Amino acid sequence: MKVGGEMGTVTKVDDNTIVMEFKAPYGVLLERLNRWRPMPYAPAHYLEQFHPDYTDPDKVNALAEERGFSNWVELFEAEHDWYGNPDVPTIFAWKAVTRGASVPVQELERNPYYWKIDTAGNQLPYVDRINRPNLGDREAILLDVIAGQNDYMNPYTLGYLTNYPVLKQNEESGGYRVLPQFGWSDVLGVVTFNMSIDDEVLRDLFRNKEFRVALSIGYDRDRINEVVFNGLYKPSQVAPPDASVYNGADPGFKLHTEHDPDRANEILDSLGLTWNDDQTQRMLPDGRPFELSAQVHTGWVQQVPIAELIAQGWEDLGLKTTVVPLEGALHTERRLAGDYELQVRPVNWAGQAPIIGAMRGEPMPISNSWLVNPPWAQWVMSGGAEGEEPPDDVKRLYEIFEEFIAEPDAQKRFDLEAEMYKIHQDNLWVIGSIKQPGDLEAVWYAVFSGRMYNIPNPVAPEWYYAAPETWAYHSE
Repeated sequence: MKVGGEMGTVTKVDDNTIVMEFKAPYGVLLERLNRWRPMPYAPAHYLEQFHPDYTDPDKVNALAEERGFSNWVELFEAEHDWYGNPDVPTIFAWKAVTRGASVPVQELERNPYYWKIDTAGNQLPYVDRINRPNLGDREAILLDVIAGQNDYMNPYTLGYLTNYPVLKQNEESGGYRVLPQFGWSDVLGVVTFNMSIDDEVLRDLFRNKEFRVALSIGYDRDRINEVVFNGLYKPSQVAPPDASVYNGADPGFKLHTEHDPDRANEILDSLGLTWNDDQTQRMLPDGRPFELSAQVHTGWVQQVPIAELIAQGWEDLGLKTTVVPLEGALHTERRLAGDYELQVRPVNWAGQAPIIGAMRGEPMPISNSWLVNPPWAQWVMSGGAEGEEPPDDVKRLYEIFEEFIAEPDAQKRFDLEAEMYKIHQDNLWVIGSIKQPGDLEAVWYAVFSGRMYNIPNPVAPEWYYAAPETWAYHSE
């Protein structure tokens, strides 16, 4: 809600009207407000007691310490969490009964103040109570679903393509339905570099586009596709769901995705990465053996095997690479701290809409942990007060973001977004591997028990199902 360097204001006119005002034009306000995230409202009368601007800071800090939080911000966030806090007022369809998401069974109950009704005038939701048992790892969840013990489960919990065949095989015996769900188009196995690493030799290499090109063509994406995804995905650099919208035939997002080890070796030779005496490993220009550590985001399915196949291709070029799996939060923490050489992760640059990438923190330098290089984003976000001054193209990306946010004309926003993608194509700051289709049922599906009904087919898209308040079930 910050435009032109200042927060907007919201003023109540009457019980049914508010006025939102901003320092600068806010052309994408409606797009922001019509997304599930972020929500531009919160119950002030409840939350003020946990914020030092409204309550004695000593009391707030003492309460945070008493509750086991390291500061008042953690306390505030916990109290703001409608999903895990039974006390916070909410206008969502259900409200929490149990506190926190790590309990053995998380319970939610129907919210009597929910504001939607159906066409017959019945107040939603139809389902009175939700129980969410903590089943542990993905294998335990899969077994529970196959046994018919769950009413609903999503593909990102079930493992996408990995477990789709076994779910379909047991559909009848388990008494459930596997319904197609519109999804989004992630690019998996995305390699990012620590462009500000303290090691001067590695920093010069990472910032050299030719070196990145050599790495990109140095491994076999078709083999990754066949081995990991049964040939159902497609090689791609990081790209939006329908890349053809931007350039007609998707060529820009295919640059340097061919497997060409001969050319890769020529590039590495030209950069002074000579072989050791027995031709088993390349050497850095300063004489050290070439050895890299690639930290891998394990929060999504199949990132580790993808990374291992990437590393295998680089090993054939004499580039020794060790794969280090890390869970998602630690992966991000290491990037923010600059404690990495390479990282591998999934990336989604545009959600599902064709014109939304310029509002996201993956392609744009608007996050202090920006995957391209955090210090560059910190510099443009702070106006040069923090971080490290980036190349001109990074500065242009930030200008595009600001222009995009202010621009009310859809065609002009489209042109800005096309320029954004062209900048990324020209620089290859990050390397993409495999694109996950957003319309493939074996990847995008939802599982519903036989007692559930009033479910659209295909299932509506979003991380959070679009209208779960309209689900219903046959009583047993």
